[in-house]
Amino acid sequence: MRHDEQRWTRLQADVARMGVAQACKLHGVHRSTWYRRANGQNPSANRQHQIPALVDAILQITLERPSWGCDKIAYYLALSGIKASSPTVQKILIAHGFGKRMEREARTAAIDGDSASWPNRETRRISTSTP
Repeated sequence: MRHDEQRWTRLQADVARMGVAQACKLHGVHRSTWYRRANGQNPSANRQHQIPALVDAILQITLERPSWGCDKIAYYLALSGIKASSPTVQKILIAHGFGKRMEREARTAAIDGDSASWPNRETRRISTSTP
């Protein structure tokens, strides 16, 4: 049995014995968390960033448009009928090494076979000589 489940079982027993407010205070659990979980809503059950179809869709968009960030990708997905929040998109991007724009552009350039380490960036030489 998982530690969370044991804790939840103890909390349920104490709620039956002393009431919701006192049991939640004793266990350090907010009362709203108790009521959410008692009504069948488990906050840890929403693991949208682990759904393979969503991950594949986000990675495909990222490879096609490496300059797009998590907000724009979430908006584009919403237009396509897929619900995913911006933080969820960001978690997926970070988990797959596409967290920063420079990382996305570099990895897409490496996949495409470009030799530049940072695409769309030119090396500039700064001259310090005075005329």
